[in-house]
Amino acid sequence: MASAQSVISNLALRLMRRSKTSRSIGNIGKRIHLNSQIYTRPIARRHGGFITQARFNQPFMLSLPNNSGPEQPTASIGMEWEDLSSERKIQWLLNNAGDSKWGWVVYRSCYKPEFDTAWESVKSVTEETARQRVATSDAPDIADKMDWVFVEDRENLDGASREKLKRRFRVWARAENPGWNVDEEKYGRGSRYTFFIQVDEAALRSIATGDGRPYVNIVRGWEDAATAEGADGEDWMKIQTDALNLGFYVELNNDEASYTVYTPPDGICSWYE
Repeated sequence: MASAQSVISNLALRLMRRSKTSRSIGNIGKRIHLNSQIYTRPIARRHGGFITQARFNQPFMLSLPNNSGPEQPTASIGMEWEDLSSERKIQWLLNNAGDSKWGWVVYRSCYKPEFDTAWESVKSVTEETARQRVATSDAPDIADKMDWVFVEDRENLDGASREKLKRRFRVWARAENPGWNVDEEKYGRGSRYTFFIQVDEAALRSIATGDGRPYVNIVRGWEDAATAEGADGEDWMKIQTDALNLGFYVELNNDEASYTVYTPPDGICSWYE
């Protein structure tokens, strides 16, 4: 994983290059302290508010379940956030940040029968691989709250555009969070409710043929595509299928981090833990 210094430097370069942008530096500043030694962890959420952020360069107090029983209080251990496994980070988000489930929604938007096997492969590479990894991790209990949602709806989604999928995703996110104004929670939706996966014909073909690197599309669900001159339009990118791992899920819990890994449509993003 890139160092905090590298992440901040990359983001700073991106900001300088974008003379016209819909995001202000002030907004991004809410998530990143422009100090070479400090990079804040994702804003932790509780539905209806925030809890204190922890910093990578300070001890991180992780609350872990006490194995003596479900009614026992949790124990806290001092650890650096960056030293935790991805499974432990997800465990913390579930125990302390108000997340009730984890995992992405995956929409199929091409239903040609020759790609049925490729679609099943997407399920295997994402959910099944994650479940196997969690089972042998230091936080196996997070499997109970893992919830990858695979959406097949030939009638309504065959050939659906990303904009149509975004509208459907937003409806789903609202229904998943009654009593929480997820529309207004610009900086605290977390990975699950900020991004979704689109598997269109091009993606399925890349998986079915085995030529090059198989990929799917990851989409920012609350950001509309560029329609005006100067807008960045960085609302989606291709990502290698085996990069849809737990580390990448945690990384995108900070939704501004997606701009540091953004890859233009003529390339494919890779992510290695």
